[in-house]
Amino acid sequence: MIYSLHINDSMNRAVEFFEEKGLKDKVRVMQESTATAVEAAEALGIDVGKIAKSLTFRTNERPVLIVMSGDAKIDSKKFRNTFNVSSKMLDAADVEKYTGYTIGGVCPFNLLTNEIDVYLDKSLERFDVVYPGCGAHDTLVETSLDELKELSNYVDIIDIGKGW
Repeated sequence: MIYSLHINDSMNRAVEFFEEKGLKDKVRVMQESTATAVEAAEALGIDVGKIAKSLTFRTNERPVLIVMSGDAKIDSKKFRNTFNVSSKMLDAADVEKYTGYTIGGVCPFNLLTNEIDVYLDKSLERFDVVYPGCGAHDTLVETSLDELKELSNYVDIIDIGKGW
């Protein structure tokens, strides 16, 4: 596991958020890409299930950001039953508009607007510690599920994953 606790010039809002909370020591800036769950798991040398990936979708109400285990996939039927609409991901421009992060660096922390709801998937409950992205393609944060709940201002824990 190669990482640095030194945050360089590529400071981002998520890292600043953790610094403000006094949790800078939880941030991991990797030398490798962490843009996908597989890349993040390889960079940390851990099981992909412990990576908490962030996915953004359209709904009839408001867009949603779903944080789920890196080894889980969206179950279309469960998504439709939960949100009353078929799963359709946001395009890159809308991801950035609602979250303030680009694809590959999306995380549920310090979002740009309050116009997107954050949900956590049940697949995360298997782990004591998970690693969501932290605003950039090379940055992760180590967090417990309780910390993730608190720091993401999540709406609810839902069950819309499969394959884990």
